[in-house]
Amino acid sequence: MSSAPDAVPARLVAALADKYRIERELGAGGSATVYLAEDLKHHRHVAIKVLKPQVAAALGPERFEDEVRIAANLHHPHILAVHDSGEADGFLYYVMPYVDGRSLRDRLDEGLLPFPKVAKILAEVADALAYAHAAGIVHRDIKPENILHNGKHIVVTDFGIAKAISDAAERKSSTSMGIALGTPAYMAPEQAASDPSLDHRADLYSLGIVGYELLVGHPPFSGTAQQILSSHLTAKPEPIQALRGAVPPALANVVMRALAKAPGDRWPSAEAMQAQLEPLAGTTSNSGMVATVMVAAGRRGPARTLLFAAIGVAVIALGAFAWQRMHAPEAANTAVAASAAATPAAAAPAPLDPNAIPDLATDPSIAVLPFENLSSDKEQLFFSDGIAEELLNLLAKVPNLRVIARTSSFQFRDQDIGIQEIARKLHVAAVLEGSVRKSGDTVRITTQLIRASDGSQLWSDTYDRKLDDVFKVQDEIASTVVGKLKLTLLGAAPTVRLVDPRVYPLILQADALNGQGTVAARAQAIKIYERALVRSPREARAWTGLARAYLNRMTLQGKYTAEGKRQVRDAANKALALDPQLAVAHTYLGRLAMDDNDLVGAAAEYERALAIAPTSLAVLANTATLLQRLGRVDEVNRVRRWSARVDPANPSAHANLCVSEGVLGNLQAAVEACRDALAMSPDYAYLHSSLSQLLLRMGQKQAALEEAALESDESARLVVQAEALHALGRKAESDTALATMAAKYADVYPAGLAEAYAYRGEPDLAFRWLEHAYAVHDPETPASNVLPLMAPLHKDPRWLPFLRKVGIAPEQLAKVKFEVKLPG
Repeated sequence: MSSAPDAVPARLVAALADKYRIERELGAGGSATVYLAEDLKHHRHVAIKVLKPQVAAALGPERFEDEVRIAANLHHPHILAVHDSGEADGFLYYVMPYVDGRSLRDRLDEGLLPFPKVAKILAEVADALAYAHAAGIVHRDIKPENILHNGKHIVVTDFGIAKAISDAAERKSSTSMGIALGTPAYMAPEQAASDPSLDHRADLYSLGIVGYELLVGHPPFSGTAQQILSSHLTAKPEPIQALRGAVPPALANVVMRALAKAPGDRWPSAEAMQAQLEPLAGTTSNSGMVATVMVAAGRRGPARTLLFAAIGVAVIALGAFAWQRMHAPEAANTAVAASAAATPAAAAPAPLDPNAIPDLATDPSIAVLPFENLSSDKEQLFFSDGIAEELLNLLAKVPNLRVIARTSSFQFRDQDIGIQEIARKLHVAAVLEGSVRKSGDTVRITTQLIRASDGSQLWSDTYDRKLDDVFKVQDEIASTVVGKLKLTLLGAAPTVRLVDPRVYPLILQADALNGQGTVAARAQAIKIYERALVRSPREARAWTGLARAYLNRMTLQGKYTAEGKRQVRDAANKALALDPQLAVAHTYLGRLAMDDNDLVGAAAEYERALAIAPTSLAVLANTATLLQRLGRVDEVNRVRRWSARVDPANPSAHANLCVSEGVLGNLQAAVEACRDALAMSPDYAYLHSSLSQLLLRMGQKQAALEEAALESDESARLVVQAEALHALGRKAESDTALATMAAKYADVYPAGLAEAYAYRGEPDLAFRWLEHAYAVHDPETPASNVLPLMAPLHKDPRWLPFLRKVGIAPEQLAKVKFEVKLPG
């Protein structure tokens, strides 16, 4: 017999020598050690799990065999099978297929996963649990270490074993056994309390912990084992979206429900949980899981304003309820739009072949993917993202190069999708990707430019520079990319705006936080901008970011205060004093003017922004907010069609298009845009109510009522339900819905009540609520003049006087001169 391998007990090697040749140890836990071995009969690699002696002694061979026999009868694609088991020279062991893949723990150690992949993993574990639970088996030890990657899918291991060990511990104290029972970080409260009546819902709680860790990077509770167990019993996990605002609400809600303390408040079964997860994993376009953040539905402030903010300019939804519901706030992306292929001023974008990759010679176009963070500090992700975004913005200034917006191109982070597939989805001819490694003040940037049609590399290079040379590197990369694409520039090549290298990493970090949809993240962003300004008080970009953060904070709070507006105005003006070319700072001032109903002043600020950055997606997309206030809905729709073209994977771009198409009466186009947005983001607030109104206008009354029921925001749901019920002739139920609405949201949402009564043909009540909306400064009141369901009021003698009071009568709006010229 050959000598035993290193770290493998010779007695174990000898005991199993007639059936298995043990090669090496794969890993060890509190209760067992796993070895890689060759199955001598079948000539295949297997994994042998050997219980530690004290566990084996407590369990006993008979009980062990009984439990393994039950587990061996589980045959499911997401459950790791048991090939064999037994007792040999005092060792208790069982044999499983060797999965030549990593555990979920190994993958977690490398960083966060894309949201669809998280949903897919959780759905597959839930599928395995549903099968086992139906067989009466509760796992009791669901954790990343017991979830293995097997090709493109996962398998769960150790079914039945944890229960056997737990039962053995009840007969013999865990202290005397010398092992930990279960894994404290993933234990359900009832398991932590040693409740003998725990059932399958304990596994759902553990799966919720796994999901929480996959989404935010750590479990909800930390500390010593005893502290963690106590937290499971008494502490409430911090909401997922408060820690990472980009997590889609639907996915966060599935996980948070699984973490309910009381089993009865969790999902009733693994099958029910799986049903919620599968739709979130079913598309490579992130199912709405892009880097666009929305405030959780049903949690609006007094002004009910949603903010969708990726890194860049903050935009606040304006207008009355239909604009808010059917109409997501403008895309808030700092990515700068391209010019050559943008939609012409008077035409919709030409249909695109979804399987076509453009030819580089006839359609110079590019997507800049998020650069991989190779730094040991995973928190440096903001830095690598910032470098990629700076390059994107720089390239987008090239007049005849079409550049896909950040929201769309960054959605492919960590996804297992080839370059050509990405190019097809974004309809671009070239892709720029790279990596960043930052250590102290040294930065290594590696980039490669790929022709999408054949996957060939057009160029690649690596730059090792000091931090203060980063801007030169960005200019050099952009210039080289332009040269390799063989573009003829109209004028000089664009160059990056320099930032003080001492505060550049701080600004990138604050920008990333500013793009999250939580009060906590934006409060932290303000602190970091302020810290940067202490070091470099004349850094204009920090002042611009601070202005945006102040504006976002007011938006999340649901109201614009005098002090908040002063802070925004001061910061924006300081930024412009230092650098008059900061176009986005003018948009912030324009937004304040709109809130003060100074439309002439707002137009002037937007015109200044457009003069500086005529191809900026952030500036151009946000011009729609002013055009909307001016009632120029045809121009609003033109801008939105263009925005959806240059930012095709941004759900807010399609949601905005849904609204403007609907206002113009293009109902089928509006429905399609709405469904496109919902396909990307199934829980996008107000879209179900938008779709409900569109279906109502198309005569599909019952479908409108069913769609209304899907709306997560109660106030929006009550309004559209009242409208659909009225159309169906169910007046009493419609009355009840509006009475509930008035009781709960009279001062919060009067414009919605006015719209519903207008649609029902009750002008007196409609005007009563319009006057109330004006009195409480409802920010949705100024869009009353363009809402389709307000049309019954247009011939009423009270209509024009009301519009004049608000400042949106036709003759008042005609005095505001504002023109928007789209690129191309």
